[in-house]
Amino acid sequence: MTSYETLPYAMFFLRLGPMSIGSVLFTAFLIAPNAQEPALPQTLIAGPLVGHVTPTSISVWLKTNPGEVVLTAWPKKNPSARISTKATALPEHLGCITITLEDLQPDTTYLYAFDFQESSEGQLARTAPLPTSTQPVRLAFVSCARQDKVTAESFDAIADRDIDVLLCIGDTPYIDTTKLEVQRQRYIDFNTFPPFAAIARRTPIISTWDDHDFGANDTNGQLKGKENSRQAFIEHRPNPSFGDNKTKGIYTSFRRGPAEVFVLDARWYAACEPSPADPSKPTLLGADQYSWLCKALKASSAPVKVLVTGMVWNGSVRPNKSDHWGNYRHERDALFRFIGDNKISGVVLVAGDIHRSRVIRHQTIPLAGYPLVEFISSPIHDHIIATANQPHPGLLKDLGTPQTWLELVVTPGEQDLVTGTLRSATGGELFQLGLSAKELMKGK
Repeated sequence: MTSYETLPYAMFFLRLGPMSIGSVLFTAFLIAPNAQEPALPQTLIAGPLVGHVTPTSISVWLKTNPGEVVLTAWPKKNPSARISTKATALPEHLGCITITLEDLQPDTTYLYAFDFQESSEGQLARTAPLPTSTQPVRLAFVSCARQDKVTAESFDAIADRDIDVLLCIGDTPYIDTTKLEVQRQRYIDFNTFPPFAAIARRTPIISTWDDHDFGANDTNGQLKGKENSRQAFIEHRPNPSFGDNKTKGIYTSFRRGPAEVFVLDARWYAACEPSPADPSKPTLLGADQYSWLCKALKASSAPVKVLVTGMVWNGSVRPNKSDHWGNYRHERDALFRFIGDNKISGVVLVAGDIHRSRVIRHQTIPLAGYPLVEFISSPIHDHIIATANQPHPGLLKDLGTPQTWLELVVTPGEQDLVTGTLRSATGGELFQLGLSAKELMKGK
């Protein structure tokens, strides 16, 4: 495989409104320049990958050679209403670009294309519905992915399900080092994996990391070189935001119709400072992320709030495994208590990591006011860990089934507000659980 490690790096976050009103905002994130290199023909090295999408904007990521990149988008039903923007990847940078088109129409299909592509037909992408929309929202969650045939079959099944957003929740990809050049190359390998790339060209991709993409198995925030892992993640994952947007973490959130999804970072801060819930014990989320999450949950008007971490929310794990919420129960229970004290309804938990898929109904009525349900989705490759099948008092289903992924559908006005389905590599149903709005709120 061609190595792109010596190519210069540039990431541009570009916000563009219609050219007729001249709304152009350009920001460039630059790293110190390398020596001059001869210009190469403009080409698509990786991407495009649709990232964060709102009712009025679509973000697109790509990696290209140094040079000018022109992106054009137009409504599928109105090809003459074209919006174009350009950005330049300079020779002293790597060529990773995130471009955001703004002032678009809600719930509208657009086509987009780059000027150097052979085909001018364009790729499809759709803006999100308004937050008040009553349309069903279909989310897919995957963890533990390789670039192999069995993982490809899983992505093919997801592609057939008309997913609104695909969430990569850790070990997507496996990296197992904090060396920057390896981190960068592994993200490019994953982004160019054909079945993933086929989805990403048109479906919004939102990501977090778990241990292997953070840098090492079962690790915490004391891992040396984690700054490199964060840099590579930001370069290759067009999330809405990245932690504190300065130097720490990658947590973020987004709203999609009736669902607000809080994509948490359970690695960066872990065991690095006292817990905001109990200063005598170590933190998992860190004070900044914990405070952000509590404020955002309290402010959310979404009927459903999905809390996502790579690591599982319980302690029923294989022997000698240390990275799970069960080892930070003081902080987890404080969060659940905050949910109950503030009568925050509609909370659903999602996790990955453990190479088994499970559904657990936590006995959290004394804390949250209602039982919080955890869906664990792992893996979409074929390596199962038998010893991860540990008892839990709230266990509803355990699946030692390879190539498993989670589909979460939020349907306002229906008897089941949330339906979680664990699916196979064929898209078939392995287990399904529906939750009504009444089941997701504190009793009177």
